[in-house]
Amino acid sequence: MPPSSLFYEILIARAREYITGLFLSLPALVFGLIVAIFFWWLARRLRIQVSSSAKATHWPIEIELLIGQVVYFAMLVLGIVVVLEIWGQNVSGLVAGLGVVGIAVGFALRNILENFIAGVLLLIQRPFGIGDQIKSGAFEGEVEGISLRATMLQTPDRRQIIIPNATLYTSPIVNLTRYSLRRSGLTLTVNTAQTLDQARQAIGEIVRTVEGVLPTPPPAAVVTGLEDQKITLEVHFWTASDMSTVNQVSSRVVQALAASAEEGATGGPPPIQMLKVSPLA
Repeated sequence: MPPSSLFYEILIARAREYITGLFLSLPALVFGLIVAIFFWWLARRLRIQVSSSAKATHWPIEIELLIGQVVYFAMLVLGIVVVLEIWGQNVSGLVAGLGVVGIAVGFALRNILENFIAGVLLLIQRPFGIGDQIKSGAFEGEVEGISLRATMLQTPDRRQIIIPNATLYTSPIVNLTRYSLRRSGLTLTVNTAQTLDQARQAIGEIVRTVEGVLPTPPPAAVVTGLEDQKITLEVHFWTASDMSTVNQVSSRVVQALAASAEEGATGGPPPIQMLKVSPLA
């Protein structure tokens, strides 16, 4: 028999074996896919059910998210194990047989596991919650979501920042709205012929009249520098802690101080003659 004919017969025989095997395993493949879809549906339903039950018991939303996501991923893992068993794969043997490949996959999944663990710790320890305004490194915004992989922030100009949980967990976090009040301030350089006490009193009275500045604790002006007729002061005042209020009230304070300086320039009573104003860091 010519070699070409022998190769052709071997190829046909292998193709028949493959097709026969495929038809024999087709029911298991279809059943496995059905089971996979069922577990995916079940995981979603259980997450919704757990969320509803947590709301009914008035649990914190962070705990509700944690339990819901843990249940969701646990059901997905269970579904994968069941499907592999249906397809005739021994899961324990498969894991053991991975060997070096398993170690490489483990290193590749290290970041995912780190973010997962950090997400669980953030949800349990609750250094911040949904709706809090936080600052971490160069990122600042309102927390709009916490998953087991990342935390989502919304900036004041309505951009979304997604920070991996491991990064956030190992970085300093400033919770700007943990408390209901927040102290803001600015540095003010004025030119005045008044005494220091008179300058401080005049600035305090101006800031006290600004809408949104809280009367208690009262505004304060602290002298930090004096050169010739120039006085540098730090002006402190208290507002509600959310960023919108802080920004609006700070703007009103600057406008009130500028208006006072303009009164002096137009011949009115000159409480202060403002030279420079800048927000405190």
